[in-house]
This record gives sequence, C-alpha cells and structure tokens, in this order.
Amino acid sequence: MPREDDRPILVIEDDPDHRRLIELGFEMAGLRCVLCPDGDAALAWLDGNTPRAIVSDWRLPGVHGPPLFDALRALTSAPLVLLSAYETGDRLPPSTVSAHLRKPFDMQALVDTVIRLSGGCAPAVDRPLRILLVEDNPADADLVREALADGTVPHVLDVLGDGEAIIERLHGDTPTAEPDLVLLDLNLPRLDGFEVLDRLRDDPRTRSLPVVMLTTSDDPHDVDEAYRRRVNAFVNKPFEIDRFIETVQDVAIYWDRVVVLSCRAG
Repeated sequence: MPREDDRPILVIEDDPDHRRLIELGFEMAGLRCVLCPDGDAALAWLDGNTPRAIVSDWRLPGVHGPPLFDALRALTSAPLVLLSAYETGDRLPPSTVSAHLRKPFDMQALVDTVIRLSGGCAPAVDRPLRILLVEDNPADADLVREALADGTVPHVLDVLGDGEAIIERLHGDTPTAEPDLVLLDLNLPRLDGFEVLDRLRDDPRTRSLPVVMLTTSDDPHDVDEAYRRRVNAFVNKPFEIDRFIETVQDVAIYWDRVVVLSCRAG
C-alpha cells in the first residue's frame, strides 16, 4: 500500500479549466492528483485505488450530488471536500461531506483544507522560487534580472510591463501557475500598483499571494496606503546600482529562505 502522503487526491470536476487550475494548485503544493470529468469515472477509479482525499463539484454529468456522495462513501472514508457555488452542500451531513468551499474559491484554502482533513502536511517542494516582476521601466527590469542571476537563490523570473497584464495573467480564463512572489512597481501604466493590490486582494484566488512593492517612492503616504491595501512589504529602490542589486538579492533570500511560503511548505 502506498505511504499516506503518496496517495493522490481524487478531483471530480467537469470543467476542464477548473480541473487544470486545481491540478496546478496541488502540484505547486507537492501533491498528486487524479482528475475525473464525472462521477462515473471517479467511481470506476475508486474500484481498486485509495485516495488521500476527494474534491468534487456538485453538478456533474451523470451521477452527481447526494447519490454520487453516497456512492463515494460506500467505497472510501477519505475526506470529501465539496466545491460548489450552490448552498445545497451546507445541508449535507458531516458524515458525507467533510468541508464545503464556495466557488469562486481560494486555491490555497483548498490545499490547506485537504491537508488538514487528511492529516499530515504537504511534502517539501524543492523547486526554484517563482517570481513575477511587474515593472514598466526596462532598465529597472534588467537590473532586477541581473541581480537575481548574480544571486544565490534558484529562481524563475517572469516580467510584465503594466498593471493590467498581471490581472489578465492571474485572473484570466486560462489557468496559469501562480507565482510564489510578486515584485510590484507603484507607478505603472493602465493600472497602478495600488489598483493592482486591490484587485489581487479582492479575488479569493490571489488574496494570500505574497506581494512586495518595489518602488522609488519613499513618500510616507504611499507606504501607509500600500500597507492599508495589504501589501506584504514596501521596499525602496536605491538609486545606486550596487545597492539596488543588493536590495533585490536580499528580498529574494528573505522570501526563499527565511519565511515559509504556504505553496512551498514542507
């Protein structure tokens, strides 16, 4: 029998975009998934397999809702997390549904719920730090790129040139792997850094995403406003190139080695 943490999470979801989003989220947490588009496929997989937990939509092609959950319970006692925009799941007994997360849901909340209900913790994720830089100044973007390349933190850097681009990337219809850390300039075209922060914090999918504001501003009003809008850190860009590079490297080291990021936790 596989070790407990090796058992996959059974995901029952008929929407292919939602399936991919869930798969990416669990993958970033170091957890394996088995993806099924409907209840019949899930029941077939359970004949001979044991999941760590089950994540299921409410409305599915074929068997769904209470008849599906009763059939799942007849085959396994694994925790069952219902994902649904409907309130119906709240009326199901705890013996059937272990937790109910409303759509649109926070992926990190789903990961945390599955880990909590199934016992244990996510395996350590040994991979580079995924950094998303939002910076419209090409010279500053090149300096950040150089600083990270010359530093000691393994990383993957992606650069976007305006505030609207990050919202399109993280909140668009096509699921993408969420970064571990966003480095966000304040003065951006289309949407400024404050507007980007508001959008990220208002959406459950990115509410807990770590964001560091990296800006030339040292205006106390900007600092206060950034923290009021729930930025994780406000960092001034030094004008001296050597100090700029050192500051970027310090930020990367802090988020890679000092803090524990939920999506990379062990």
